[in-house]
Amino acid sequence: MPGHGQPGPLKDFDFTTRQYLNLLPTHMDKMVDEGVDAQDAIDRLDQSRFSKLSNFDQLAGRNASWAYREREAAAFE
Repeated sequence: MPGHGQPGPLKDFDFTTRQYLNLLPTHMDKMVDEGVDAQDAIDRLDQSRFSKLSNFDQLAGRNASWAYREREAAAFE
């Protein structure tokens, strides 16, 4: 998520971060709509193209989990 890791020039992060932040809800919306459970949804999410983002290894699973839970909660509203 933005705000984690070392600061850098915006030009180095803007496009990639925006793509990543779009991927999470798009994927998780589909998974929730299909009734896929959280762990399977996280396992199916291919985040590999974002592996060079700062702190990716520490945050990828957590970000995916939060995105799933947010989408799951919205589905029940």
